[in-house]
Amino acid sequence: MNQRGDYQLYVIPLLAIAAAGGVKNSVLTMNATFEFEWLYSTMTAYNSAGDTAWTQNTRQLPDILVMITPGDTSSQFMNAALPITHIFGSGENPYVLPAPRVLPPLATMSFAATNNDTAIVYDVYLTLHGIKRKWARGG
Repeated sequence: MNQRGDYQLYVIPLLAIAAAGGVKNSVLTMNATFEFEWLYSTMTAYNSAGDTAWTQNTRQLPDILVMITPGDTSSQFMNAALPITHIFGSGENPYVLPAPRVLPPLATMSFAATNNDTAIVYDVYLTLHGIKRKWARGG
């Protein structure tokens, strides 16, 4: 690791989120050997049926709500589920966290996604971008 730390990605696949109110839950567990400093977040959504005709200019912005609950505090990041695009950007324009969020080794984060689209079943990939940091035990 360099002085600042190595780049790290955590990917949360939420596959086949059913249309009209389907919910997918996923729990992410951090690596046991380092702290993770979360800086940015991105997402990609695809039609689960396999429509591959989308381009950068025609890609979908899914009508999906997301709720994130970190296990190290059991306090949700938001007071209510919010549109996924409010906290996950694109690869070209990632969402920048207002303040980095440091997650200790083996911390968990729960993600709940609700599909409000009435017709499309989505495959969604959420990505947390950040830095591996040496773990200072006990703080």
